[in-house]
Amino acid sequence: MEYGQPSPSNTGGKKERPTSITILAILYILAGVMWIGMGAFFGIVGLDFLPALGAICFAVPAILGVLYLVIAIGLWTGQNWARMVAIIFAVIGLLGFPIGTIISIIILILLFKDNVKAYFKENTQPHTQQQQWQQSQQQKPQQQFQKPSQPQQQPQQKSKQCPGCGGQMRYIDEYDRWYCDNCQEYKSIEEETSAPSEEQQKNACPDCGDQMRYMDEYDRWYCDSCQEYK
Repeated sequence: MEYGQPSPSNTGGKKERPTSITILAILYILAGVMWIGMGAFFGIVGLDFLPALGAICFAVPAILGVLYLVIAIGLWTGQNWARMVAIIFAVIGLLGFPIGTIISIIILILLFKDNVKAYFKENTQPHTQQQQWQQSQQQKPQQQFQKPSQPQQQPQQKSKQCPGCGGQMRYIDEYDRWYCDNCQEYKSIEEETSAPSEEQQKNACPDCGDQMRYMDEYDRWYCDSCQEYK
């Protein structure tokens, strides 16, 4: 099965719109409606003189009014391109001295405030991250995950009888020695090669060879390895 990386989540949501941007968007809506109304008025008046003149008198203000409405929607939804277009319009408006100049200066001050810039940046960044993730997923091959193979079972070491107690010892690879859990100690080569005593052989478990313990209360021998009485 192929697994891809999850898309970046936008759990933070959009940042709250500044009041100045809300007011500016409403003013752009009013300006757009005004331009469209002026275009309709001059278009009707122009038709009385010349049809072509009436069409031009309507088209130019109407197009400008629609552009204002589009900018207003962009500002309302936090689109940075709308902020850039509004800045361009405000710079051009500086030429309309004195009223246009004053209004344009106020608009430029509002558009360059820190909270306004942060608002547009916050609402533009998630879309950029999403596009970058989609491009990286298209360019990057999907990583294939295969089911891990079963671990190989290591061959069991041959058990060896402890020369001290007669129990089974374990071979420790780290020290290359045999270890007795009953005696809790390592055995030397001499102890390993020596045979268990007759007493140890007598008390050895007939099934596993470990040393058994005599239980007085039951009068029987008990093997800790087999966990049963013999």
